[in-house]
Amino acid sequence: MNAFRRRASARTPASAASRVVRSPRRLAGALAAVAAATALVAAGLVVLDERVWPERGPDRAPAERASRLLAAEAGRVRGDDPDLARRLALAAYQTAPTGEARAALLTAYPAHYRRAAVLRGHSVTPRHLVFSPDGKLLASAAGDDFSEDMDGATGAHDNTARLWDTASRGSEAVAVLPHPYAEQAVFSPDGSLVVSVGSDATQLWDAASRGDDNHPLATFADGDLATNEAAFSPDGSLLATVNSDGAARLWDPARRGVDVPPLAVLNSGDSSMWHVAFSPDGRLVATADSAGAVRVWDTGRRGLVLSAVAVLIADPDDWITDVAFSPDGRFVATGASSGVARLWPATGGPEARPLATFLSGRDGGEVDVAFSPDGKLLAVTTDSGALLLDSAARGTGAAPLAVFAGHRFGVGAVAFSPDGRTLATGGGSEVQLWDPAARGPDARPVATLDHPDATTAVAFSPDGSLLATASGDNRLRLWAVDPDGTAAGACATPADRLTAAEWSRVVPDLSYRSPCR
Repeated sequence: MNAFRRRASARTPASAASRVVRSPRRLAGALAAVAAATALVAAGLVVLDERVWPERGPDRAPAERASRLLAAEAGRVRGDDPDLARRLALAAYQTAPTGEARAALLTAYPAHYRRAAVLRGHSVTPRHLVFSPDGKLLASAAGDDFSEDMDGATGAHDNTARLWDTASRGSEAVAVLPHPYAEQAVFSPDGSLVVSVGSDATQLWDAASRGDDNHPLATFADGDLATNEAAFSPDGSLLATVNSDGAARLWDPARRGVDVPPLAVLNSGDSSMWHVAFSPDGRLVATADSAGAVRVWDTGRRGLVLSAVAVLIADPDDWITDVAFSPDGRFVATGASSGVARLWPATGGPEARPLATFLSGRDGGEVDVAFSPDGKLLAVTTDSGALLLDSAARGTGAAPLAVFAGHRFGVGAVAFSPDGRTLATGGGSEVQLWDPAARGPDARPVATLDHPDATTAVAFSPDGSLLATASGDNRLRLWAVDPDGTAAGACATPADRLTAAEWSRVVPDLSYRSPCR
């Protein structure tokens, strides 16, 4: 899941040691090199040969400084000499994968951001995407398009969830799962099951299903109105759904058959429930409704009807548009139609108050929220991008750490990469990738992925190497977004390798190291 983490290489101390033990001749050479380098340092010179460049620790600072110098030079010459910019960016990233080097590499090699695949089959716009836990499958869902044309036509129908093979990257789905007004498809934590929600009953499918003639393993009797969202508990033992009838329900996904009854019903009143999320330990489940309230329930209690252990009331006139637990499960973040995002204590009791309130500047649109994998950052969507917030901030109107503004239209999708080193925002006809380490009001995107129509969903693969996007042209797209993969591809082209002379002009005080070994 750590897409941008450098692969172990021959330069790590442990692997270097293992090699010299196996080769006495190499041991002698390495000791001679170290002795020579030590003598030069003692003479007041700084010489770092590629065999002794450290991977981490305080001595890594020279490599990181060189990386940043090379990345800055790549940005300076990009307009006049894009070929040199590519060589500099590759050398910067291979020297040390700093944020500046990562951005320089991905900007200098736009060809590596080309679409890896275009997936066709839906007849209306998919609005939900999710990868299987192993990343081998992608699930999408599309229901009906209720927009009317000038003749009053009622729009197209799709009413399916679909599974796609991300390895073969074929343009057609490997499985079609019929579901009226399908809104969402979700994989179980072990990847063996898929749940689809929409109108009628929630349906449970075998993730190994293939072809067009598929039938659900189970249907769950969850009321007369549409089911709006579903979530599995982290251990896969529970399934939670929220419904327009004002109730959430807990189910046993091991059950099979038709009209499977719920384990528990979580009543919130007459307001439609729209969003549901489990805490990371699976003990709590949060539900959000259209009357500005989020309720947190204890799943350890059993019985037909449960009571909420916390009620988080944002504003009775607010529509809660998103809800998410922090990675440690202590906090709940919400977005609302008023343009306000809030941070709450997960177990704050019946009259919990928000710990922090953030103003996105949006009014009348959905606000989505996403925690970084380490929980330190909170991303909140805006009309032109996203605000990057400190999740430890408290009070009202805390200033953002960074403002990511580059979209021409409102952003409707946001996601962190699994390693937390990239943030994707989707809005209008583009998806933009950002560096979460950026700070200030003038952050620039690392890359922009253009679409022919409005972007409706984004999702990273578990290893972070792929980004899936959905668009208003009814198609899904897979994009290669892995800097390590980009660097490997660039190293296959000898012309993209920085020469010793080019290196010395930018980093004259450090010895040349080949960017590709």
